[in-house]
Amino acid sequence: MPTGDDSPETPARQPIEAGTSIEVRGRFDGRWCGGFEVADTVEADPSEIKYRVRRRSDGAILPVLFADDDIASVRSPDATGQPSD
Repeated sequence: MPTGDDSPETPARQPIEAGTSIEVRGRFDGRWCGGFEVADTVEADPSEIKYRVRRRSDGAILPVLFADDDIASVRSPDATGQPSD
């Protein structure tokens, strides 16, 4: 059904499951940093999911929520040590 807007709709990304290894984008310099996992997902509103993040080294849950575009799933390596596609 046309909406009168010619811009294509971006399909929503599926939420990342709790326990999934992730990298987070640093808020200061924008660099990606590993060693984290999704602790929980939080629906900020029907169109936005945010993530509660746990630091794996000590199990601490970070005090801020992360937006979808500030986290990235870590692909696990296959038997050859190369990331799987």
